[in-house]
Amino acid sequence: MLVNNLENLPQDILRLFRQIGKIAQENNCRVYIVGGMIRDLYLGRENFDFDIVVEGDGIALAKKLADKFKAKLVDHEKFATAVLFVPNGIKIDIATARKETYEHPGALPNVVPGNIEDDLSRRDFSINAMAASLNPEDFGELIDFFDGLSDLKKKEIKVLHDLSFIDDPTRILRAIRFEQRLKFKIEDHSLRLIKEAVKRKAFDTVKPPRIWHELILILYERNPKKYFARISQLCSLKFIHPRLRFKKDTLRLLESVEKILNSYNRLYPDNEPVRGWFIYFIALTDRLGRREIKDVAEKFNLNREERDSLYSYKDTNRNFFSFLSKNTLLPSQIYILLEKLSYETILALRAKTVDKLAKKRIDDFLNIYDKVKLNITGDYLNDLGVSLDSNFKKILDRIFYAKLDGKLKTKEEELQLARELVKNQ
Repeated sequence: MLVNNLENLPQDILRLFRQIGKIAQENNCRVYIVGGMIRDLYLGRENFDFDIVVEGDGIALAKKLADKFKAKLVDHEKFATAVLFVPNGIKIDIATARKETYEHPGALPNVVPGNIEDDLSRRDFSINAMAASLNPEDFGELIDFFDGLSDLKKKEIKVLHDLSFIDDPTRILRAIRFEQRLKFKIEDHSLRLIKEAVKRKAFDTVKPPRIWHELILILYERNPKKYFARISQLCSLKFIHPRLRFKKDTLRLLESVEKILNSYNRLYPDNEPVRGWFIYFIALTDRLGRREIKDVAEKFNLNREERDSLYSYKDTNRNFFSFLSKNTLLPSQIYILLEKLSYETILALRAKTVDKLAKKRIDDFLNIYDKVKLNITGDYLNDLGVSLDSNFKKILDRIFYAKLDGKLKTKEEELQLARELVKNQ
C-alpha cells in the first residue's frame, strides 16, 4: 500500500528522496522516511520536517549522502544520528534504526541498534509510528505495524504500550498537544493510562528541562489556552508548581494575550518581534506569588532575561495600573514607568489591565514615546565640559523628558536647554 499524497510533494523533494533510496540500495541499506511527515501527508498538512531512519549504519550513509549532494553534515556518532543540510535549503535528520529500554520511569532511554519495527515501536503514538520506504523496489510503500492509519482515520491519539506514560511522562503533554492541534481525541484506554500515570505522580520522575521543552512547544502552538485547559483537566498544572491552578481569570488573561499577539503588527507596526510564547507563560503563571515564581524560574533554569521579565511583571501592583489610569499624565512620566520593562512584560501588563486609558498609555509608549530620539548627543555635553559622571546622564535625561513632553521641537532648542542645565548644575 503506497502512502497517500507522497507523489504530491514538491518535485525537488521527491527527487531527493528517490536519490537517497538509490544510494541506500547501493550500500545495502534499507531507508525510510518516518514519523510526523507520514501522518501529515495523510492529513493533507504541510510538513517539511524530514526524519529518515536507516537499517544499517546511518552515519556512514549520511556521509555518503553529504558527498553526493555537496551538503553540510553535522554528525553525532555517539547517538548514531546526523543532520544533513542540502544546498537547496532542505534539512534532513538521519538516524540509525534503534530500540530503547528504560532503566526506571522517567529516565532517558538506553539505545541499541535495531530494525525499523524496533524503531517505530519506540515512538509515542500510533499516528506517529508510520513510515514509508525510500528504496527503489518499494518506494513509497507504507510501513504501519501499529495501525496508525486506522487511528488516523478515527482521529484518535493512542499509545503503543501500557507503560508508555510511565516510561516517559512527557508523552502526556505530547498527547494533549497532538489532540488539540489536530482536533483529535485521546482514545479511552490511553486516557485511562494518563490518569493512572498522574495518580502515580509520574511527572516527579522527569527532569525539569524535559518538561520545560514540552511546555515551550505547547506555548508556541496557536491558541495555547485550550491546550492548558485540557492539561489542567487531565493532570492539573502542579507539575509546573504545586500551587498553580487554571482558573477563569487565567483563561481570560490568556485570551487577552492572544488578542494582543494576533494584532501585534497592526498595533505596533515598527516594533521588534516579541517572544509570544513567553508572554503566554507569564499569563499562565499570573496567579503565583513572587516567591513561587522564583521557584518556577529556578526549577526550569530560566535565563536572566526570562527571569527579569517574570519578576518585573510580578513586582507590579495595583498602584502601577492606578497610576496609568490617572486623567493627567505627562509622556515623560509614562516613559519613566515603562522604559525599564521588557516588551514581553509590558504586553503582559497590557493584557492584564481592563482600563482603557491605561491601555492607551501603554500603546502610546510602544508606538510613540519609546521611539523618540534626541538630536544632540553626549559629545555636545563633553564640549561644554560635562564629565562622564552622574550629572551627564541626568542632564541628557532632563533634555529627553522635555522633548517627550513637547517642550522642545528643534535641535537648537535642545542645545539651548543643555547650555542652561550645564550652567546651573
